[in-house]
Amino acid sequence: SLLREMKLAGRCPDVVTYNTVLDAFFKLGKHKRAFRLFKQMLNAGYIPDECTRRILLMGLLKVGKLRKAMNLLDTMIIEGLPLTVDSCNAILHGLCLKDLIQAEEFFNRMVNGMCQPDVVSYTTLLQHLCKECRVVEAEKLFLQMKDMGITPNAVSYSALISVFCRMHKGKEASKLVREMLQMGCTLNDVTCNVLIKNLGKGGLVDDALKVCDRILCKRLVIDPDKLQFLLQALSDLGRGTEGRQLLKDLARNGCLEEPYASCL
Repeated sequence: SLLREMKLAGRCPDVVTYNTVLDAFFKLGKHKRAFRLFKQMLNAGYIPDECTRRILLMGLLKVGKLRKAMNLLDTMIIEGLPLTVDSCNAILHGLCLKDLIQAEEFFNRMVNGMCQPDVVSYTTLLQHLCKECRVVEAEKLFLQMKDMGITPNAVSYSALISVFCRMHKGKEASKLVREMLQMGCTLNDVTCNVLIKNLGKGGLVDDALKVCDRILCKRLVIDPDKLQFLLQALSDLGRGTEGRQLLKDLARNGCLEEPYASCL
């Protein structure tokens, strides 16, 4: 290994060298070798620095060692090491996948001074609250984010709009669509497809068509499986002509996936 060659050449590796190799092992998916190297580092008398702990933290999260990652985070706090919001967000995401109640508790720790949450923090928790159809908590968190001066992004809006559609709260969903478009949120293929599907299923065709205008303008690509919900809703309302014209416009602008576009 590189470290062995350095020692044979009479060059002693330092903490930075260990951190570099440690990070490389994790990125290559060689987690066991990374943990062995960390033990070698300790046995050799090297004291891990902040960078070492961050690399270990992210590595533990990647292999699903959530409890160990949280213990390491607590150790970092006790030792007074500064925490980045990226590290906290990684743990928050892991907790959301495993236990939403623990995730909420951890988020509250962030808010109460452990680490200032950013738009990713709020949106991560918001998405999972919406998946659980916990609308009241999701709305409260959304408003809290704005009160803290953090501007919601397209993913934040999309999550809340989608749950409103599922819960048949059309008025609230329409309001958020208008707000999202007025704010000029950057929409991508993923968020647009989610919105088209859920707005179509919710019968909010005019709001869905506004999103389609953005798709056409930005030349984004729409999934026909998601689009069918809007087309069916238009047909049910006797507006099938609009649906057919929309298909043509999407195909002409390169916004419809193949082979569907070639069939029009």
